[in-house]
Amino acid sequence: MKEPLDVENLTEEEFIRFAREFAESSPFYKTLNIKVLEMKDGTAKLRIEDIDHLRTPSVYLHGGAIASLADSAMAMAILSHDKRPRSFSTIELKVSYLAPVFDGPITAEARIVKSGKRVIFGESEVFDKDDRLIAQALLTFMYTDVE
Repeated sequence: MKEPLDVENLTEEEFIRFAREFAESSPFYKTLNIKVLEMKDGTAKLRIEDIDHLRTPSVYLHGGAIASLADSAMAMAILSHDKRPRSFSTIELKVSYLAPVFDGPITAEARIVKSGKRVIFGESEVFDKDDRLIAQALLTFMYTDVE
């Protein structure tokens, strides 16, 4: 039987690899086909390659998929900042959609703007295949493991 992974004692590099593999194995990431490209020092870059299964009846990419990618990128940025397991949740998400998307891939780049003891504020930008900014998100997360 395999020993449980002691995530508290992983090196920074091991933790980032663990976080990437853990996220990409989740049913949510698999449904959207989200891939983690980079995680480092409070930043992250994620991508959805194939958007065909995420189209609206009017053939463009559903805004919920764009918001989910922006939110997921920010979550991975938080993990790269903390470099240890923490519990947190999105408490606010504001997305400004700037252009429709007809073809993939789309890429989100997130960064922490301010991290406090309980609340983390960040931003995420989403780009289309031509590196055109298609959405900008402002996000607030709250640590749920703080008394």
